[in-house]
Amino acid sequence: YITLGGFAAAHFFAKRFEETVRWGQRIIAEWPSYSVTRRYLAAALAHLGRVDEAREVIAELLKRQPTASLRRSRSAQYR
Repeated sequence: YITLGGFAAAHFFAKRFEETVRWGQRIIAEWPSYSVTRRYLAAALAHLGRVDEAREVIAELLKRQPTASLRRSRSAQYR
């Protein structure tokens, strides 16, 4: 799932948001506990104007990781 997550991240940074969504949904379906993917999925959905879906993804992320925040994500070493 980490390698597949890399695919989702690569598509996101290349601004291929539809592909990010496709990979993100696949990863979550197979490994629902891998929360990193939810961040990319939510951001890609928001870029595509699918804000309600993005909110649902974030709500699920916060259920799984209640301490998740933009501040913590921005301060992460991974870029």
